[in-house]
Amino acid sequence: MGMIGYFAEIDSEKINQLLGSTEKPLMDNIHDTLSGLRRLDIDKRWDFLHFGLTGTSAFDPAKNDPLSRAVLVNTASKMA
Repeated sequence: MGMIGYFAEIDSEKINQLLGSTEKPLMDNIHDTLSGLRRLDIDKRWDFLHFGLTGTSAFDPAKNDPLSRAVLVNTASKMA
């Protein structure tokens, strides 16, 4: 088991809907939303992607680096 990554284009209105919904847990809502979108599955290559963009390991990320944040963001609330 480990961490996997997906990227999908989603607008701020949909993010706000996800964050405001209380019917289901946030991750369930995100999963349901992603299942209907075209998405890029990077599986476990997120650390390689982070290194290629920033020159640092994801385990020692650069502080306040927008490219680092783009790869390592782990909840929709951090993106809003």
